[in-house]
Amino acid sequence: MTFAERTDPNPATEPHTPWSPVDIAFEAAQDHQSPYTEVELEAEFRHPASGTVVRKPAFWDGGRRWAVRFASPGLAGEWSWRTVSSVADPGLHGRTGTLTIGETDPAAASPFRRHGFWRMSPGGRSLVHADGTPALIAAATAWGLPWRATAEQARTYAVDRAAKGAARA
Repeated sequence: MTFAERTDPNPATEPHTPWSPVDIAFEAAQDHQSPYTEVELEAEFRHPASGTVVRKPAFWDGGRRWAVRFASPGLAGEWSWRTVSSVADPGLHGRTGTLTIGETDPAAASPFRRHGFWRMSPGGRSLVHADGTPALIAAATAWGLPWRATAEQARTYAVDRAAKGAARA
């Protein structure tokens, strides 16, 4: 059997919807001394109807396990994929398969699953979703705490955020 003849049997239950992440897992056939630094693995996803190609790096998930996370950029239909690895490991290199992506779910709870990924607006001054719906960023961040706050101020901030449910977000 050649690499091209192997297919991966494990994508999550189908069909998926645009903009929703799908993890595809791979099991290396052999141990690698330093998998994080010595093995490069990526998957190329193709949407034949549109000609769109998306390349996604895989990540080492411990032991012999690798995974690639893919989300269709708004295109429904069948996507084919194929892996390329820097090592000739038959569990990683040359794996192939398909994913079926259904239509967008207008009732989806997440605005990303209803309207798509963020991008810059045509005027370049704000964010919009893939379908043109405006995107608003409202968040609390503690990026300046290490430089501007005392230890007591940082503790007060953390207690306040936890009380407001930020730890569960």
